[in-house]
Parts: sequence; C-alpha cells; structure tokens
Amino acid sequence: MMPRRSSDAVEDRVRDERIRQLFRHGPTSLAISAMVATLLLWLVHGRMPIANIAAWTGAFAAAQALRLGLLIGYKKFPERAAPSTWANAYSGAVFLAGCSWGLSALWLFPANDVSYQFFDIIICTGICAGASSTLSCVLGSYALFLLPTVLPPSFRMLLEPGDLAHVAGLCGMLYCAAMLLIAHTNCRLLSSSLRLQFVNLELAQELEALATRDGLTGLPNRIILSERLTTALRRAARAAHDLAVVFVDCDQFKSINDTLGHAAGDEYLQAVAAALQSAVREVDTVARLGGDEFIVLLERCGDQLTVQRIVERLRTAAAAPVTVAGQRIEPRLSIGVSIYPGDGTDGETLIHQADEAMYAVKRSGGNNVRFYDGGNRAA
Repeated sequence: MMPRRSSDAVEDRVRDERIRQLFRHGPTSLAISAMVATLLLWLVHGRMPIANIAAWTGAFAAAQALRLGLLIGYKKFPERAAPSTWANAYSGAVFLAGCSWGLSALWLFPANDVSYQFFDIIICTGICAGASSTLSCVLGSYALFLLPTVLPPSFRMLLEPGDLAHVAGLCGMLYCAAMLLIAHTNCRLLSSSLRLQFVNLELAQELEALATRDGLTGLPNRIILSERLTTALRRAARAAHDLAVVFVDCDQFKSINDTLGHAAGDEYLQAVAAALQSAVREVDTVARLGGDEFIVLLERCGDQLTVQRIVERLRTAAAAPVTVAGQRIEPRLSIGVSIYPGDGTDGETLIHQADEAMYAVKRSGGNNVRFYDGGNRAA
C-alpha cells in the first residue's frame, strides 16, 4: 500500500492530467461544434425568423469565443492559475455552450414540423455523444454541457402534441441518464489508468534510485561514478582539459562506530557527504564507494595548482566540526589525488592512483592531502 503522502501526490497528478486532457481536446470539440452549428443553421434557414437565427447564432458564437479564449490562455499561460481554477473556468464556458445548444429548442424549433423538431433533438444528442470523448475526462464539465444541451429540447418535445413527441422527450431524459453513467465510467477508467501509470513511474524511479544511489547519503554510487568518469574522460580528451580524481577516507570512522554506535557513524558519514557536496561545482561529482570512502570527480579544473585550490576547499568544508550523537567532532580526512592525463588515462587507473596516494597519507598519520607521484608511489 502506498504511503499517504505518495498516494496524495499521485491523486494530484491524476487530477492535473485529466484537466490537461480536457484542454488538449478542446480545439477538436470547438471545430466539430462549429461544423454542426453551420449545418443546423443551413437547415433551418428560411423556416425560422431571421431574428431567431441571429439570436441563436450570437449566443452560440459568444459561448464558443469564451471557450476559445480559455483554451488560448491555458496554452500560453498555464501557470497563471491553479489547474482546478482553469478547469472551473472552462467548465463554466462549457455550460454556456450547452445552454446555447439548448436554446435551439426555443429559437430553432419549427412549429408543426415534426421532422425538423426531431432533427434538433438528434443534433443535441449527437453533439453530446461526441462531447463524451472530449469532456468526460472531467465529469463535472461533461454534466454541465450535457444537461443544458439535451433537457430543453426534451422538455419541448414533452410539450408538443402527440405520443411520438412525448416518447421522444422521455427518451431524451433517459439519454441524459445513460450518458452521465457512461461518462462516469469513462472518467473512472481514465483515472485508474493514469493512477497506475504514475504509480509505475514512481516505482521505476525508486528502483532506479536504489540501483544508482547510495542508500545512506543519497550520493551517486559506483555505477553512476563509473559512467560519469568515462564520459568525463572522453570530454577531457576532446577538449584537452585536466581532470582530477579525489579519494577521501574518514580517518576516525571506526572509532566513532565503536564508541558512539552505528547510528552515530551513519550520521557522521551523512555530514561528511553533505559537506563535500556543498564544496563542489555543478559540473563535479561526489560519490560514495562504500564504508567511509568517497570519490570526488573534478572536471575542467585546469592545472595542478587549480586542483590544489579546489581540493583544499573540499578539505576545509569537510573538516568543519559536526555534532554527532550530541558530541562535537572535527572530521579527520585522508585525501589522495590523481590527475588526468599525467597519472592515468582511464578511470580504473586514476581511482587506483588516488587510492595509493590516500593510503600514503594514512601511513604518515592521516588527516592530510597527497597527490599521486608515480616515481614514489605517493609523494
């Protein structure tokens, strides 16, 4: 079962995606509505007073213009309002559009002409059937369009003489109920599909994080370090840049574990990792190899003097006192450095040489920095 917070986040994403789909389908809905309205006006031309046709055309055009304006606004400035605010505004415009269709039962309903009366209700039900595919992603929007579109001609048919007209009116009302049920089902299925999609995406991201990130510090692990080092070496070879590998070992980690406990040791490693991360540039990479060992990959760092300055900044940041298990500790770090291309041209060699330099520091008492020197193993 998903944690509550994660579940809420998924539901928010499902809601927002349904709203995006509502606006994504908007232009298609507008185009179809315009074509059907043109056909309806052509058929009733000459059978209804010009004033009626003009009034209906004005109401229809105003509602469609409002919808179009909201579609354009959402596309250009989606961040100006919350998704729910955009959805509510668009639902209001859709309601007005439905009212304009419903007004056809008042202004475009030829008296004593059953065939054209039936055609009007067919037009209204047909346009609602088509709208089901574009509006049912937000159920409220579809209901606000369906009811004012179909109910007015249905009531009008109930007021007309003859059993056939009454049956048509009742069928219109049943149609509303059936389409609401269908739209509800479509909305529920869409939400379920999106929910499953987002949950699977979260799981995939979590699995990727587990495979590529250190669980304690959140830093990249060996896999990511290897990939980034390989890529960095290619860039360095093309651009003739220097590249440095910095091997960092925490001298007193075992002592902290033994005296303060493993939880304190973990807290200490997290503090060192955060300090190293804070001292590097965006282009650099801090990774944890495991235990108390870290690798810092420095790209585009210039000559050895530049590397020395960067490494000294790293050391200063990581050596700042930290409080672990209520005790103030000054981290002691043994740091070894190798530089491409002088100390090696492949990742494995550079890490090995930096490791040799770091162990030379440990052998001489620790808490210092050394650069690899091939002549003396580590100087």
